[in-house]
Amino acid sequence: MSKKYTIVLVLLSFLVQAQAPKKLSSNEIFEEIQKLNFLGKVLYVAAHPDDENTRFNHLFCESLSC
Repeated sequence: MSKKYTIVLVLLSFLVQAQAPKKLSSNEIFEEIQKLNFLGKVLYVAAHPDDENTRFNHLFCESLSC
């Protein structure tokens, strides 16, 4: 019985593939490097620590190209 499970797991492991890395153009690589040089601060006040709005943080960061 455990031999069957082992064979099935081995066969399934060949079907699983990792995500392919995203291919960036030279311009996109340059922009990503420029973002590394950005240092900024944002004061975000919420009622509770778990009230963080990640969409707002992402939007704010993208608008400043940080």
